[in-house]
Amino acid sequence: MDNLSHEQKLRITIYSEVRKICLEAANKTNQNLDKEALDLIAELVWKKLRTLSQDLEHFAKHSKRTTVTAEDVKLSLRRLPTL
Repeated sequence: MDNLSHEQKLRITIYSEVRKICLEAANKTNQNLDKEALDLIAELVWKKLRTLSQDLEHFAKHSKRTTVTAEDVKLSLRRLPTL
């Protein structure tokens, strides 16, 4: 695993954690999830997090900052009115 990039390590970790969370939720509700469903959910989470991180980076750069702020996060959630 030492020869993997930071992004590859992060992706593996996120996939693993998403699968664990899904399996825990499925067990609590007496449901079953097959491997393909777990992989698809993990991929959706990965893609959403990549998009979110890119948006946050752009918002900070647009404001001529190198640090992402809470305001950047709020702006990124503008399409979710319930939040």
